Amino acid sequence: MKKFSIAIVLTIAVLLIQNNVFAADREKNLGNDNYVDSANYDLTAVDKPYSVEWWHLQHRIYEDGRDFNVSHFAIKDLNDSYVLNNVIQNIELFDPDGNSVKLSNDTGFGGKYKSLFGKYNSDLGQWKYDETFTQESYYRVAFDESLKIGTYHMKLTDINGKVYDSYKYNNSPVMNLPIIPSSSVYAYKNEAGNFHCSWVVPENIASDLSTSVSAWVIAMTDGIDMGEGEIYVKIPTHMGHLFIPNSVFQKLDTVGNSFKIGLHLRTNDGSNRAYSNSILFDATKPPLIKGDFNRDGTIDLKEAINALQVISGQ
Repeated sequence: MKKFSIAIVLTIAVLLIQNNVFAADREKNLGNDNYVDSANYDLTAVDKPYSVEWWHLQHRIYEDGRDFNVSHFAIKDLNDSYVLNNVIQNIELFDPDGNSVKLSNDTGFGGKYKSLFGKYNSDLGQWKYDETFTQESYYRVAFDESLKIGTYHMKLTDINGKVYDSYKYNNSPVMNLPIIPSSSVYAYKNEAGNFHCSWVVPENIASDLSTSVSAWVIAMTDGIDMGEGEIYVKIPTHMGHLFIPNSVFQKLDTVGNSFKIGLHLRTNDGSNRAYSNSILFDATKPPLIKGDFNRDGTIDLKEAINALQVISGQ
């Protein structure tokens, strides 16, 4: 009787473990936000050459007036490497109600790029940067329909006709964050070759909203972004400053002869972003005069008017 009872207990334990594993997998597949690894769940990639590595749903606004929703995702192969060419021939997106989302014409393969990631560690008061660039690629899915709360379903068909279904749970309401005025961006390299960049810190952010700033510097060749190198840094919102040491910035110098600065304010879950206009930066020129928003080397009436516009929120 005792052996029989032990057998029953073991059987029940196994069933409970299996049920918990299934429940955890279901939490993943539904993209439950309480589950830590809830970014993406590919349910049908078994025995297939590709898998969806990650995908995001975002609401974006831009300083130039653009306002739309977008989904970005990435594809990896069986060697766990990003696929650097277009292998998806069809993309479909379905909202939480099961309705097909109308996608814009610029949906598709976004291209490949090399990123070197950095961040400011507030606890240590230090800037931290990776040693090398990471080679990645991405796909872009843009649409005008409003984002809904709930689980989105993305259906992909690769060039061999194989189908991949992935799910992403969206629990963030759409909001328009304040845009950091590009006219407030001031960048230079000092005598030691260290890169400094500063901007006006947005003030009208809800106190209970968790945000940060992402800033990046892209290396270009003769004014064209070839995807050969960018430094991408996450910064606390209140800092309003980016620092890249010469030893890190030199990695960009090897892949380009001019540079473009970009930044956006974002909620920390990445669901809402406000993009500033890009700023061209020539590292060969002497430091800019602070406040010289039109980069003409002087501070005059134009800067005074711009300052008034920034203060008044125009």
